[in-house]
Amino acid sequence: MKIEEKEKELGKSSARTQKSLMTGTAVLFVLLMVFAALAVVPVIASAAQEEVEVRVNAPEYVEHTFNVTINVDNVTGLNSGQFDLSFDSSVVNVTEARDGEIDGEAVPAFDWSFLDADTVRVLVKLSGVEGANGSGYLAEVEFEVKGGCSERSTLMLSNGLLV
Repeated sequence: MKIEEKEKELGKSSARTQKSLMTGTAVLFVLLMVFAALAVVPVIASAAQEEVEVRVNAPEYVEHTFNVTINVDNVTGLNSGQFDLSFDSSVVNVTEARDGEIDGEAVPAFDWSFLDADTVRVLVKLSGVEGANGSGYLAEVEFEVKGGCSERSTLMLSNGLLV
């Protein structure tokens, strides 16, 4: 049904009813920050080493709860890592951090905690000496929406370290 037809059908709605229709579903726009240069410390250094890229992968519009992955490309011998993920806590909140996966190998989310209301730190640690090679995601972070339909939150990576 077109908006004009819906307005005619409803007649002149009160401001309260219009506001209720607008806020009934909390949808927000999540701005993403691509972070191409976390502090990278490759276990095996070589002249042919490809640049490691780390980025936030999140949906553009979200409702209720949603998941974000911290994607990584071209790691070699990854044994552990950490990153801080910042957000606007009046708009979204982290509820959980789960294991990642790189080229079929599980990357355990060893620990995660709030540094403050707007930032969580996630630690990942693989067992074994060889580490993970390839591309995938370091962790999956679950958020819940707290804000209204027009509110935004930027998700920003910082203090990254890959070992």
